[in-house]
Amino acid sequence: MLEQAAAQGITVFRASGDNGPWIKSTAKENHMASTSPYQVMVGGTTLPYQKIIDSKLITVPKERAWGDTHSGKASDGEFPGSGGGFSALNPTPRYQQGVSGVNTFRAENFLNFKNGKHTINPHPHLIFGTGNSRNLPDVSGNADPQTGYATYVSGDRVSVKGEKIIRKPMKIWMVSGGTSYTSPQMAAANAVINSGRQTPVGFWNPQIYKFAQESDSPFTVLDDADNNNNLYYTGQPGKLYNQATGLGTIDFDQLAAKFASED
Repeated sequence: MLEQAAAQGITVFRASGDNGPWIKSTAKENHMASTSPYQVMVGGTTLPYQKIIDSKLITVPKERAWGDTHSGKASDGEFPGSGGGFSALNPTPRYQQGVSGVNTFRAENFLNFKNGKHTINPHPHLIFGTGNSRNLPDVSGNADPQTGYATYVSGDRVSVKGEKIIRKPMKIWMVSGGTSYTSPQMAAANAVINSGRQTPVGFWNPQIYKFAQESDSPFTVLDDADNNNNLYYTGQPGKLYNQATGLGTIDFDQLAAKFASED
């Protein structure tokens, strides 16, 4: 279905996940399904901020990959961070082949896996390697709940006590985040770009990887090696693609102009 959508010029956007290279805490990298190359996988970043959290001053001086081992406690050994890495199911798509940074990586083992959960590794070390499958994500945007989005929730909070279902009305404001916020933003931007056109811009991925290699690229690459990770993968200095953030963040005005130039 995704391949058919891409062939028809429809772009499907997919959240890359919110726990780094693991959808669930395991020793082996695993990702949200699907990792199909016929969709845009959307990762997450953290915007600059300074906050006191748990009596500790947290400072993020500039936008970076979302990988948070510093601002709070993990939930059941799952730390928050942008999904990214290598698919176990899909080969490297043609549009990624030859792009610098694809199928190579720089990483640090910030977490250890033991007794069914991840814990902070006090002595991480550098890891370099190669891959040979679909690299993800493709693009990224702000997804960290620490720099997230005011969200109003109205509905019933449901709980179960014995055989009885208990519903309590809930109306609250919260600040939240995740790649499930960032992905629909990309879909909305795509709708705006397509508005007023005679024909849609078509499936993004073959085009955006080409744009990323041009001198007037619409992407801001997040390739820093330090303080820029998704709990494992870091930036690769000088590379266009990084498994923590993909091609990076998007200048949507510039991207719209690039799509228009392809007409």
